[in-house]
Amino acid sequence: MPTESPLCLHEARAAALRAHAMADFWRDADAVWARMQRDAAARLARSSQRLHARLRQHGAGRRQGA
Repeated sequence: MPTESPLCLHEARAAALRAHAMADFWRDADAVWARMQRDAAARLARSSQRLHARLRQHGAGRRQGA
């Protein structure tokens, strides 16, 4: 019965660890990307709300002064 050499076992273990580390890296990168998108969307929504409030305020002041 042939047995695998310790070097082959270490190489296989190293390959499995690398694959696991890469999967963790991309999972974390995806989470960071999703968080950045949520933060950007929230920032855009707040900016839009402020702009609309300023436009309403400017329009109301203009009508009163006319």
